[in-house]
Amino acid sequence: MITKTDLPPTIALYAKDENSNVLGTTEELASLLDLPVIDSPNTEYELLLVVTKGRLELHQTNSEVGPVFCDFVSNEFMRRQIVSLRGDLLAKAVGYKGDRIKIVDATAGFGRDAMLLTLLGCEVTAIERDPVVAALLIDGVHRALGHPVLQDAVQLLKLMTGDSCQILSELDIPPDVIYLDPMFSGKNRKARPKKELWALARLVRDDDDGSSLLTHALETGCQRVVVKRPYKGVALPVMDGRLPDIQFRGTTIRFDVYLQPEVVVGSCTKNASLSKNVEGISSKSSY
Repeated sequence: MITKTDLPPTIALYAKDENSNVLGTTEELASLLDLPVIDSPNTEYELLLVVTKGRLELHQTNSEVGPVFCDFVSNEFMRRQIVSLRGDLLAKAVGYKGDRIKIVDATAGFGRDAMLLTLLGCEVTAIERDPVVAALLIDGVHRALGHPVLQDAVQLLKLMTGDSCQILSELDIPPDVIYLDPMFSGKNRKARPKKELWALARLVRDDDDGSSLLTHALETGCQRVVVKRPYKGVALPVMDGRLPDIQFRGTTIRFDVYLQPEVVVGSCTKNASLSKNVEGISSKSSY
């Protein structure tokens, strides 16, 4: 039986201001996303993509939950800059050691991890399959261009919209790292911020494609594939039953790292033998 929550949500666009720029952006998004435009907010649609003077917002109608928007300049996000990112658990998981590396984030979402990686100096291609989430992400990135701390990092970020499995299978040259952050199921979804939770859960939906993504990532020949998982969650299953070579643990999440065989045999054999007990510095991981 198909329930309402199994179906894609109904979405409409709404211009919150009659400013010409706002109206123009609304018309452009309506054409790009193939969404209807409404004259006033109503509950006919489950979600409203609201264009304001300052940003693009996603509203859940008939709900007291506040709007969702992509924001890299908030105090919450910028607090991460107080701690050295080089000692961050994410940096350790992707193998960052000071040299610029190329990373594909195949599950971009609202782009938090992708932006943190560019702040390290990594070149990041972020792929988001849902066009509404992608629109919110693009809006957040455009606003970050005007921030003195973020403007240089944004230049290292490339955004793509599409199916990550297909894009990964068509890569001519694999990146240094492929990063995956599939939706956590059940109670483990609490690892995400609450507002972003309902938006991603409703738009993207948990369709259990994490294993397929991991399989495609491993098949690219990429030297390092990193998967974010809930702290006590099981590793994503793959056809050959392969387990992570290394794990970096925080307080609520962990990163499972899969290395190419020659990498494991070459320089990481000693560390890999201890991999199941590798601990990250929990005070520097707040995902």
